[in-house]
Amino acid sequence: MRWVTRDHVHLDRAAATWLIRRFVDPEADFEFVPTFGWSGDLPDGATAFGLPLVELSSHDANGSTFRKIARWAELTDPAVQDMADILEDAIALFLMRIGKGPAPAAPHPAAEGLIAIAEGMAYAVRDDLENVRLSAPLYEALYAHCQAARALQVRPDLAGKAPHLIMDQMRPLIGR
Repeated sequence: MRWVTRDHVHLDRAAATWLIRRFVDPEADFEFVPTFGWSGDLPDGATAFGLPLVELSSHDANGSTFRKIARWAELTDPAVQDMADILEDAIALFLMRIGKGPAPAAPHPAAEGLIAIAEGMAYAVRDDLENVRLSAPLYEALYAHCQAARALQVRPDLAGKAPHLIMDQMRPLIGR
């Protein structure tokens, strides 16, 4: 399936591409339209995301593009919802820093790291497809982190231990 979003993929749309490939369309083909000067036209048969005036639009009061895609695809995995929460905190922090929104009340600690990774990736690669490819393992790791946090609620005896010491017990709990 063809998926279209704005170029200069960053934070929300980078996470959204991972979500699409991981849970919605493993064979997704991503195309990018100019952030500035986009005509509003989409390639035939393409599903748009992270663009203005489309069903799976950019982050707004209804949530991040990531959360909108999760809702649209009827994904109920709690770890995906946790990722959306972290991502939305990161978006709020980013917008606050560029003077486009208030500070979030109590952002998730991982939000700062997510901003750093997204910004670093934007500086490190020149091509959006390369950004999507290289960002995917990072979002996969965040997903595993969210799964593990949920699993620790079931196995509180493992809480507070170094991940490298409990990974053999955790992997079956998170399906890895």
